Amino acid sequence: MNGRTSVAVLLVVGAVAVLDIGTGLYLLGSSTPWQAHGPATRWASAPEVAALSPAATGLLDSLYRRLGAFSLHAGVVTLVGAVLGARNRRLMGGLLVLWMVNGLAFFFTDRAAFAGTPYFAFKQIVGTAWALAAVWHFVGPVLAARRTGTARAGP
Repeated sequence: MNGRTSVAVLLVVGAVAVLDIGTGLYLLGSSTPWQAHGPATRWASAPEVAALSPAATGLLDSLYRRLGAFSLHAGVVTLVGAVLGARNRRLMGGLLVLWMVNGLAFFFTDRAAFAGTPYFAFKQIVGTAWALAAVWHFVGPVLAARRTGTARAGP
């Protein structure tokens, strides 16, 4: 594979990066950031919570904006990692593993906050695609090396 990352892996990583960037921009710029993950989530109750106290409005707004900044940051870092990792399998392998561990942490928080929603189902599809990309990244070259009889494969 000449030290390059497969196109399939790059497509998955790039798609996740664009998703994170889009989510971040929405959370930063929207007048209704609580709708970022759909109407059937716990976030959708934000207007009712904000109505309970004037302080809650500012608190919720700042939390949504902070999450937006984090999501934008994660997306940009992932996109830069994908660009750099396209020609550096070791870098891409590190990105895939690190973000997969991070994704597991998000799984547990998402399960608590969004279980049973279309957003949670979508996140499971994204997580599965990421896991498959990671497996392909590490196993694909080994399988290719066995098929072609080359001596060495891997990151």
